[in-house]
Amino acid sequence: MKKIDTTYWKEFQIDDIFEVIKGRRLKKSDHIEGSINYIGATIFNNGITDKVGNNTHIHPSGTITVCYNCSDIGTAFYQDDPFWATDDVNVLYPKFKISKYIAHFICPIIHRLGMAYTYENKWTAEKMRVTKISLPSAVDGSPDWQYMEDYMRRIEQKTKSAITALKKAKNACLKIDHFYWKEFKIGEIFIISRPNARLAIEREVGDVPFVASGNVNNGIEKYVDAKDEVLDNKGCITVSPVDGSSFYQPNDFLGRGGAGSSIIILRNDKLKPYSALYICSILKKQCSKYSYSNMGSASKLRNELILLPATPSGEPDWHYMEMYMRGVEAIVKSKLSLLIPHKPEITIKEAETINFANASVTYIDNSTNYNIKK
Repeated sequence: MKKIDTTYWKEFQIDDIFEVIKGRRLKKSDHIEGSINYIGATIFNNGITDKVGNNTHIHPSGTITVCYNCSDIGTAFYQDDPFWATDDVNVLYPKFKISKYIAHFICPIIHRLGMAYTYENKWTAEKMRVTKISLPSAVDGSPDWQYMEDYMRRIEQKTKSAITALKKAKNACLKIDHFYWKEFKIGEIFIISRPNARLAIEREVGDVPFVASGNVNNGIEKYVDAKDEVLDNKGCITVSPVDGSSFYQPNDFLGRGGAGSSIIILRNDKLKPYSALYICSILKKQCSKYSYSNMGSASKLRNELILLPATPSGEPDWHYMEMYMRGVEAIVKSKLSLLIPHKPEITIKEAETINFANASVTYIDNSTNYNIKK
């Protein structure tokens, strides 16, 4: 996909184009059964965490919700139905005629701006109002809403075509044979540790991943300057105590430690990237029971049981896990290749009718085909 030309973009203060309204808390115990979307501190399901019947503080459709107190600050969603927003969410009321296409153009930009904030340094309504956002601008200097609309319509069409192609892929799924599997205590196969006490707040931008308890982007909260700090070694799995999100870390990193939600690190000398990805999916499933109110810990994780392929001697079958994930990778690559358009080939007769003044021609073979490249 072509990069967006930002030559004619300019900065706009958010409160010049949106009215920023803070959400209102509604305790779980006060939820009334109903059909109204309840927008909470989540990065999934368009922000919807429940359906309620409470209707005293309802926001209208045609607005954007921005979560400023979640694992991925700045996560933004367009809401096309009325909803109740919790106090972890700011609601953006447009001061212009918005559409879902314009909103979908703006939401990722808002999300990117939110990456400058952390759990300790929240993107509050006050800060959000004075934040500047870069958008395409029209000749008169106003935001170019039509450009945004048209751009996202094209994206939608390309996405629909890609999904259609993916659905047509007829590769057989690999089935896992559970016959030779065995339960292992996590503490029996991994050395479990916590990072040194450290936070991401007020750190300078750099090239070292700062891994925290988020459930996206490999757990990376931001990239920081490590200065003279000793890094956590790569080749391990990091687990979020908040929801069990598990990631393999291929590069040296700085892990969030010291606080209650500091990550947990698992190490084993036999762990390789592919076997790690296999285990991460199992860890995520097993540890999804953890939450902010019931966080995981090194001691809890040590006694968790996970089911893994085993060798005849009763050890984890690292080779099987490695080869299985390589097979999954091959299938995914095969399906993704269907989304890459192939260069059309034409016959010599067809080529003779084309003006080659602005084209280079690559000879294909000795019979009929040429590949024409502008």
